[in-house]
Amino acid sequence: MKSVGLNKHWKREKDEISLPFDALALTDRDFSAPYGELNSYYGAAYVRLTNDVPVKNYYKAYIETGGVCGKADVYADGAYLGTVTHSGRSLIRLPDKASRVVYDVTAVNTGRYTGCGIADGVSVLYAQSPLFITPYGVRAVSRPAAKAVSDVYVEIANETSEKRRIYVTVEAYNRRGRRMTRKVRTFRIAAGAVKTFCVQIAFSGYCVWNGEEGVYTLKATVSDEEGHSDEAETVFGVTEKAGHGGCVRLAYDNGPLGAVSSITAETRRIGIVKAAGYKTVLADYPREPLLRAADAEGINVVALLTKTLGAPQTPFDTAYFERDCDELIRLGVKYLRNHPCVKAYALPSGQRFGELAELIGGLDDKPVVSAEDAPYFFDYLGSAEKSEKPLLYCRAGLYDCAGFIKPGTRLSDEAAVTVKLPDGTESAGWDFEGYEGKPVEVVVSTSGEVVSLLLNGVQVGRKLADRDSGGKAVFTVDYKPGALEAVCFHRGYELSRNKLCTPAPASALKVTPQTAKADLNADGLAYFAVEAVDADGNVSQSCDAEIKVTALCGTVAALFTGDAGALPATDRIRLYKGRAVAAVYADGTGRTGLIASAEGLKKARASVKCVNAGNAKA
Repeated sequence: MKSVGLNKHWKREKDEISLPFDALALTDRDFSAPYGELNSYYGAAYVRLTNDVPVKNYYKAYIETGGVCGKADVYADGAYLGTVTHSGRSLIRLPDKASRVVYDVTAVNTGRYTGCGIADGVSVLYAQSPLFITPYGVRAVSRPAAKAVSDVYVEIANETSEKRRIYVTVEAYNRRGRRMTRKVRTFRIAAGAVKTFCVQIAFSGYCVWNGEEGVYTLKATVSDEEGHSDEAETVFGVTEKAGHGGCVRLAYDNGPLGAVSSITAETRRIGIVKAAGYKTVLADYPREPLLRAADAEGINVVALLTKTLGAPQTPFDTAYFERDCDELIRLGVKYLRNHPCVKAYALPSGQRFGELAELIGGLDDKPVVSAEDAPYFFDYLGSAEKSEKPLLYCRAGLYDCAGFIKPGTRLSDEAAVTVKLPDGTESAGWDFEGYEGKPVEVVVSTSGEVVSLLLNGVQVGRKLADRDSGGKAVFTVDYKPGALEAVCFHRGYELSRNKLCTPAPASALKVTPQTAKADLNADGLAYFAVEAVDADGNVSQSCDAEIKVTALCGTVAALFTGDAGALPATDRIRLYKGRAVAAVYADGTGRTGLIASAEGLKKARASVKCVNAGNAKA
């Protein structure tokens, strides 16, 4: 079946909006209000979305919905079609000659950042003749060899009244649009039958998938002598078996942007996880922008297909599991299986695990694993719950919720230094105004044997690293501004050193783009880091000045920090450890950017180019 997106020209009251859409993104939320039902700021949120069906003459069509947060009642020309109650893929049959589609989206789980809406957009899958490829009916099974060999399975429906001789054409293209191979096979299919046919293709000069160079496009076409035809496209890659290794679990949403899945936000998030040293992520109902980002970055994805194997345990679980189970699992696997990044599927442990794992095995040969607890990576500031979420920690260092590495926390070749204040606060810096002369605890982690600690060039301690505590040496030091330096030795030779310096008072702001461009054809989003720096460019972690930001040729979508207890904003916020992050939506001009200012600090600005070169979903 062909696909056409309904991602533009949706109407919400009198406003034109674009999907993916978070219903709360355009709502004035009172973040100072007390928690309401289900730990949210609202008992429920509601939005009505309407759009014209872009295809006028079709034989059969489905409304494809991805990432519904809450529940969505779907109507066509006033007639109720069904309700989508989960965040996976959903197909609802459109009646003949439908002209207007309406979504009534409601959610009770509308906390600070979870949002409600349709996070992955809406498309129409349609066929213009009774001979067509079924939805998600193309599957590629590839294996590396001298030539890349792929068995391409195409599921075809013949709803004509006669047996047909059909021609199945399979073509593969690289990411630059160059055709790598083309194969045509002839088959016969009975009247009223749905049958899967296999076409084997081979092409040389390929790349085993390890990023965007190894992502290919597969196009399948079916036709007959009567002029009936249909086509379908999917991505695929030539992959090798890979262990899952250290796996980090991604939060479902994109922080202050809400539940909306944006290619720029997902690419940034995947990039931070990759920089942290992780090669595999566990994702709930992974959506197309996340899959595209993981495909391009060479990150493995373990896809969690459902959060429950029976009755919902909490109000946030799938409400109608028994009714939606087949759709969740079957459509989920068929939609996901060709993405080269998808390495396994995950299910909660439970009595039905074996049964559903067998169902998945009939659709794809990738392993099915139990969804175990994994470290969370949260690209947001807190949650609707009243507990602070853990930060992401690995050998690359300690990451805050805005994606910054805290200085001195790397565990590779340098010594990791953590300072504990008397009140229990931990810091990776040496900047504690008001603590002069007071004792602080300095913890140095190292793979070496001996640690020497110097304060302003004078040794204040020398200790063996305790192997039983993971190679840590603990010192008590009276705080004095300046330079604290840990020098580690192994077998008498210097192994590594790490210096923490008290920066001079902040004198200016610094704005740095975190994304290279704003792709107007995708989402038009760009991220900018805002930092308070001294005259030498060092980040002043003690600076908590309130900054004011203004977008250049665009709109500030969210302004946030790494403080898990802070609330997002769009115009001004207080810096956390000298840092903040802003997400800006471009307005379609040549460049977009951000201007940041604060009282007593030199203002700063930065911009990025706007392009129309994205690979947005059609």
